[in-house]
Amino acid sequence: MLSIGLAVMCAAVGASMIGIILPHLGSRIPLTFFLRVIGLAGVLAVGCTALYVVSLHGGDRLTCSAADALMVAAPLVVGVSTTSPGSRRTRTVVTLAIVLPAAVASSSLLLPNEVSHIVRIAAVTLACALGAVLAFTSVIVPRRSVAAIVVSMTTYAVYSLARTVVALSPAASSDFARTVFSHAVSAGVATACVLLIGAAVVLVRRSPHPELTGGGTSWTRLVVGDWRAAIRTHGMPTVLALVSELRSAARDVDPASVDVHRGVDVPCPTAPLAVSRVLRETYGWGPESFALLRVAEPLARTARSLSPSARPSDAAEA
Repeated sequence: MLSIGLAVMCAAVGASMIGIILPHLGSRIPLTFFLRVIGLAGVLAVGCTALYVVSLHGGDRLTCSAADALMVAAPLVVGVSTTSPGSRRTRTVVTLAIVLPAAVASSSLLLPNEVSHIVRIAAVTLACALGAVLAFTSVIVPRRSVAAIVVSMTTYAVYSLARTVVALSPAASSDFARTVFSHAVSAGVATACVLLIGAAVVLVRRSPHPELTGGGTSWTRLVVGDWRAAIRTHGMPTVLALVSELRSAARDVDPASVDVHRGVDVPCPTAPLAVSRVLRETYGWGPESFALLRVAEPLARTARSLSPSARPSDAAEA
């Protein structure tokens, strides 16, 4: 089961890295920090599973301790990915992501197996619970992605907590405990949680269309107008980075903004003016970048250019 889980994790992490994470790495938006760090968490999860496979097939205690350390580090790194870059919270969680896995690795090397096992699963419980809290309070990750991360982290935190309680009780040697907390079941739960994290990455790009959310809000759509011409002129990586920055600027103006094909929908009647200002002042956009954009109502789909100095009257008309 561990081998199957490893294969599934590798496929999921690889697909997320190639299809979602890499196209965004040229962007300067805060969301890039999330994508980079959560990609690292996926690599740690794959490495952890690979080391456990080696450990179960003749690996020494050092291999097992390294796997234990990565198992604790991965959810903490997920938590780091949801924090704001450079914040005190980020520095605190990074420190914990170094100290706690090191402590778990030391316990695996120095303490009896029964004791180190309890230390490891208790540490995993703490790491997953902290990851869920950090994700839930995140201000840089889209809400649907947050929901997937919270469900994943909470699920494994509850599973690990139950495992810790059972390990400390007389029921630890029962057939039920041996079945529910066997290597196969643990690998299955861990794989499902990693896949949920992969879903969170996918949901960064796949937000619901505002037409489906109801309400009477007047939405404005900002998109790259002539996609093929933009790619010919600037190249695919640059255009993808510009789209990512556009979406980030829209969320700076209104967090309720949602991604659409090659752009973003903003529930703000003055969106062109506000987003234009953020793009110019925060992301350093110039006339060449603004020339690629078009403004359109989501339903009317009547496009027109967005200038870098969008006038309030233009925004009102949009």
